[in-house]
Amino acid sequence: MAVQRTRPSGKSALNPDVEKPVVGDAGGKDRTPALPRPPAPRPAAEAVPRYLEMQRVDGRIRPDHSEDLAALRRRILRGRADRSERITDNTLLRVAVDLLLARVDELAGDTEDEMAASLLTEQQMKDRNTRRNR
Repeated sequence: MAVQRTRPSGKSALNPDVEKPVVGDAGGKDRTPALPRPPAPRPAAEAVPRYLEMQRVDGRIRPDHSEDLAALRRRILRGRADRSERITDNTLLRVAVDLLLARVDELAGDTEDEMAASLLTEQQMKDRNTRRNR
């Protein structure tokens, strides 16, 4: 005995119209597309982009730092022969951190200006202050 179902509004009965499953050859009819397969794992030889190996750290820099860093990046990009590696402002910041950590024994002072003075020559400090006050 089939149960008669109706719409919530009470109008006309609902009729379940379901296609019969097709097994084997679909007889020329379109079949439901297969589910997308997950991407194949990368071969071990294929390297992960360098930036994905890095830890994200946020920091604040002065406007003159940002401008000078971008200008330096552009100058380096124009003059280089080996273009196999992407050079960004972050690349230059990592190099600067490496340089700072290599000279950690020379670092002294309790303020930013004192620490900078412990690592920079007098002329470099004057240039730093000039850029800072533009």
